[in-house]
Amino acid sequence: MKKVPGFLLAIVGCAAMFSGGFVWSDVVGGRAPAFDRMNSIGQPTQAATTFAPTEVFRQNFGIIRDHYAFNINDDEVRYGAMAGMMASLGDPHTVFFEPRLAENFAVETTGNFEGIGARLQPNAMGAKIVTVFRDGPADRAGVKGGDIIISVDGESVAGVNVDDIVSKVRGPAKTRVILGISREGESQPLSITVPRGRVVVPNVEDKMIADGTVGYISIAQFSDAVSQQFDESIERVRRENPDGIVIDLRGNPGGLLERTAEMLGRFEEGATVVTMRKRDGQPEVVRSPRGRSLRWEMPVVILINEASASASEIFAGVLHDYNRATLIGEHTYGKASVQQVYPIRGGSGAKVTIARYYLPKSSDISRRVDDDGQYVSGGIAPDIELELDLKPGGSLGDEKSDNQLARAIEFIQKGR
Repeated sequence: MKKVPGFLLAIVGCAAMFSGGFVWSDVVGGRAPAFDRMNSIGQPTQAATTFAPTEVFRQNFGIIRDHYAFNINDDEVRYGAMAGMMASLGDPHTVFFEPRLAENFAVETTGNFEGIGARLQPNAMGAKIVTVFRDGPADRAGVKGGDIIISVDGESVAGVNVDDIVSKVRGPAKTRVILGISREGESQPLSITVPRGRVVVPNVEDKMIADGTVGYISIAQFSDAVSQQFDESIERVRRENPDGIVIDLRGNPGGLLERTAEMLGRFEEGATVVTMRKRDGQPEVVRSPRGRSLRWEMPVVILINEASASASEIFAGVLHDYNRATLIGEHTYGKASVQQVYPIRGGSGAKVTIARYYLPKSSDISRRVDDDGQYVSGGIAPDIELELDLKPGGSLGDEKSDNQLARAIEFIQKGR
């Protein structure tokens, strides 16, 4: 008799053990072995393409909900699926917003909300108030920058996530919130009652620098209210008859293309702002409006850095392309795409890239990175490249400690 090769015995043995293990749960449970299920193993299945994507999602969601070993939160699973679907595109600017993120993004975009009018940042004791908006509810109630919120309506917020603190502080206009405040120089916590109200985020700030000879305008973001705020700042600065103006876009992440085009109309009327190309490849030209030009001749310097992105790159790039501004600082981010936010039922949203954009004369500014995500090329290069070197204790916009701003002042005064 011929011997059966050892490897065949091993295969047969494994198959027997697999089959036995497959039906063992049925035997233990007092059921007839489900050979039909066993026979289905290894049989060709229907191609996934025969199922609609929504059906695939429903089936997998049902499996997780019905058979996963632990309790699940249905919304978290759905949100995770949506976020994963967006991430599969490999586009960092196409993202899914859970309801809270969608709300926060809407506030940033519109530039107004109902609350107390302050910016907060994390702190071990609760939340530190970084900025109090001028003439806002918090300002009128006596809240100051540097104050630390340690309780909200009598409830301690030590160790609470700053987003959760913001949610507690924010609320409908004509309601009140009681803030427990720790303030430097005060031995005991303060209790300040703040009437909530409609708040317009001040994304544009202005002042005169260089002994009143140069105007300085900082734009934090291109929100819905930014063009009006910019006009007001320009008007205040122009009344001082400056030798030139510095527009600071460092750290500006962008915003609304429509408002950016409006603001560019103060410098160039009816000019091409960007040419957008969507998936069909057809060009769509965005132009600045007519009839709002300021017709000024004074020099303009724009400060930029790698955190200047999207709409701020468009603003700086367009004025540079039309020889209306000199750029000082470091290269910009290189975000050469346009996004649209689509609301989703339940308060969430999807921010989706809908087009690429091209500046009037500049080459493609798209950001390129290496395998480790490190910057390689892209963005807008400054005319005068200068790395930021803040003096100890200094801050952006302080001409005595901000070397990039000091260089901008020098350029305006000396013309080089």
